[in-house]
Amino acid sequence: MHQQLYLAYFDSRPDLSAFDVKNMVKQEFLGTEFTFRVIGDSHYIEAPEIEYYELFSCKPVSDETTVTIDLTVGEEENVVYADEEISTVTKIVGEPLSKFDETNEFDVKYKFGENAFTTIKCVNAKTYSTYHTYPEYNLALHSEHTLTTTTNDTKQPTTTNGYQLTT
Repeated sequence: MHQQLYLAYFDSRPDLSAFDVKNMVKQEFLGTEFTFRVIGDSHYIEAPEIEYYELFSCKPVSDETTVTIDLTVGEEENVVYADEEISTVTKIVGEPLSKFDETNEFDVKYKFGENAFTTIKCVNAKTYSTYHTYPEYNLALHSEHTLTTTTNDTKQPTTTNGYQLTT
């Protein structure tokens, strides 16, 4: 059973009125203020000071820079994104729903229904992880996002639209 996800990075802040914000927290991350939001469609994270805008959604995103990812339990995807300011390496793993422990501590957590959660946790000063659970698919999508500031020496190789999708 497949679950499609859409991962998008924007050059500027998208219209937030289109998002159903369920829960949010602001905190320092990577040396700047980040806002982490659980939205009705998954999560949205921004840091305007460094022009970082990430949307991870289970609904289609109408943006030409969106990466569409098909995942099943046991599958893994890696997405690399880099621009002039930031480099992001995202690892997404489809796990069985039993791998998700709702009693763990998270920075942001929202329960949509029985066994249906979206969570965000800052793991350290440059990595955050998320869980998006889909009980109807017996699926817990776990993502880990590692960010680094980009310099000419550290810029990741990417495709022409800024993305590199690897498996």
